[in-house]
Amino acid sequence: MENNHSRIGESELDLIEMMDEIILESNSLSIFLQMAVDLVCLGLKNPSGGVIILPNLRQETLQSAWHNPQPGWLDANGVPSTTMEELMHAVQMDLREQEKDNLLAMPIVNRKKLIGVLILVQNEFNSEEMDVLRILTRMIGQRVRHFQANAATIGRDELNALLRTYCNAVGTSEELLRAGEKIFSNMIKAYKAQAIILVTGSDGTKSFATKRVFLGPNQWQGAQKIEFSTGLLRECLDSGELTQWGNAKTNPRANNLVDRVEEVPSATLVGIPLCTAGRKFGVIGILDSGLFPLDPVDQSLALSISTILAQILYNAELSENIKHLDDELSIKKVEAANSTTALKVLFESTPFLFYIINQEYKIVTINSGRAKLAESSPHDLIGRVCHEALFQSREICQGCLVGTTLESGKSTSRSKRNWIKDTPFDWEVNCYAIHNNKGVTIQAVISEIDVTEKRRLEAELLQNEKLVAMGQLAATVAHEINNPLAAIIANAQLLLKDTPSQNQDLVESVKLIELAGLRASHVVKNLLGLARKEEYEFAPMDINESIQDALSLLSHEFMSRPIAIRFERGQNLPPIVASRENLESIWINLLMNSIESIGTDSGSIEINTFYDEGNFYVLIRDSGIGIPDEQLGRIFEPFFTTKSHGRGTGLGLSVVKRIVHAHSGSIQVDSEIGKGTTFTVILPEMQPDAKASVNET
Repeated sequence: MENNHSRIGESELDLIEMMDEIILESNSLSIFLQMAVDLVCLGLKNPSGGVIILPNLRQETLQSAWHNPQPGWLDANGVPSTTMEELMHAVQMDLREQEKDNLLAMPIVNRKKLIGVLILVQNEFNSEEMDVLRILTRMIGQRVRHFQANAATIGRDELNALLRTYCNAVGTSEELLRAGEKIFSNMIKAYKAQAIILVTGSDGTKSFATKRVFLGPNQWQGAQKIEFSTGLLRECLDSGELTQWGNAKTNPRANNLVDRVEEVPSATLVGIPLCTAGRKFGVIGILDSGLFPLDPVDQSLALSISTILAQILYNAELSENIKHLDDELSIKKVEAANSTTALKVLFESTPFLFYIINQEYKIVTINSGRAKLAESSPHDLIGRVCHEALFQSREICQGCLVGTTLESGKSTSRSKRNWIKDTPFDWEVNCYAIHNNKGVTIQAVISEIDVTEKRRLEAELLQNEKLVAMGQLAATVAHEINNPLAAIIANAQLLLKDTPSQNQDLVESVKLIELAGLRASHVVKNLLGLARKEEYEFAPMDINESIQDALSLLSHEFMSRPIAIRFERGQNLPPIVASRENLESIWINLLMNSIESIGTDSGSIEINTFYDEGNFYVLIRDSGIGIPDEQLGRIFEPFFTTKSHGRGTGLGLSVVKRIVHAHSGSIQVDSEIGKGTTFTVILPEMQPDAKASVNET
């Protein structure tokens, strides 16, 4: 400096002395920067404007000070222009003076480290003025470094005090995250960092962890589950030592999900493991610290911070474990205190019927379901003898096994059937012994389970098994039956041709043979259709004609009975795409049911057809005896019949339903005892190329 001073005039020396006075008098960074840039610009007189910018300083004070800003230096938002940024970048690259567009940029350096830039409007500075500028920038650099060191020391002291406070106060990891706002704000301030990464939930053995990022006040990024098996911070955790990387952005071992933050370039990274009491709890990452590389003092502070944070996490873990144990203990106390209530809730909520009796057969407790069945309330039944209160019997119920359970201490089970309002119900009754501490049976629990539906389903399954067996039998003998039937039908038809038409009795007899053969063949076909897949050939046809053909086939039935037939044909019906043979089978089965329902008495059958909104409707109404309500739900079941023994197979309506469903239709039935029955068949319009196959059993 003395060599430079020997070439400087008195006015320049006065300028250096004035800078010394500013350094002594200023007590804040912003005031100092403003006085310094004003002194340089006014003292040298040549520059018409200037600015001091501290690009790496992350403080709450100003980062720059301006003297007479020139047009073009700042954009509309007050941000330095591209030219200014290029100058600052050039200075940062080689720490030397730079010139561009009549601007001179001087590096502000301290300990060979750039901490700011002085930019002036250049007016041909002479060598003495350049020497003065170099001296002044060094003086500015020393003073700025002094302010920064004081700020860092204050930030570290605040951080240490803050951590000691939270170490004693924080009880859970969630409370730590709420406290992290102040903790990590002070860390960013102390280390002049761009961001802090916090990875927790891994002790070095787990491959997954939780990552959180803090960018500044109110800038927490949400927790993110990450794979934590690779990366620089993973290496730091595994080693258990503070590690620094100057090329984190290009390091091939870096893991983008772990080591980087999208909003930060992350050129440098400092990893600090969270360890205490021989345990690892995670790792902290400091991105782009202005103090990089950390000196031993900064490293020591970082390790102290990590140790305290690890201790907080350890205390939080212990606190959560204790809270969990307390919760379990509280739950057990509640369970023990409310065991009677829990038993009552179980009794009331179960779909089974429960009650408990003692050795004297008196009811100790009973659930509402069982009390309701007895048309009483639990309060009125408790204390009464069970067979008297529940079954209105002075004697122990027939077949009751409760006595056996009370005497032997073993569980028993039995089935029973009783009638409730003329409806049969099947029950499974189970009895379980309750023992005291000495193993003596003192009470019995009786459960009554309604298995009526189960029995019905079992019966239905048995019926289906019968159906399968019938289908297998029909398939086996179909060939042997169909061949003789074909011969009978063929010969009857030949005989009918050779019979003189004048001999009406003989003609009718032959027709009866033919019709009986056709009906027998139809029954065999129905049996086969129930057990195997049957192809339906669909073609356009007149639905009225199919009904008329069925009436013709049954004409002899109507002629022999006093039954009036009325067929109300729908007019101008479109063709229906259906299977003619199977449709005729529907009408024959329904008409035969109506004929047999009317019996030998006089009666009527009415048939109506009409078309509405894409559906064909066929109604067959008779004046027969009707079908009881309790049987209406079963009439379409295979082998179920309301006819007397030997008069029906129970297959007719089952076949009807199968054929209707094959046509994508539906069938409905309404009946009233003594007035008759109405079947409604609804068939949709189908396309001419429609084909269907069914396999309903």
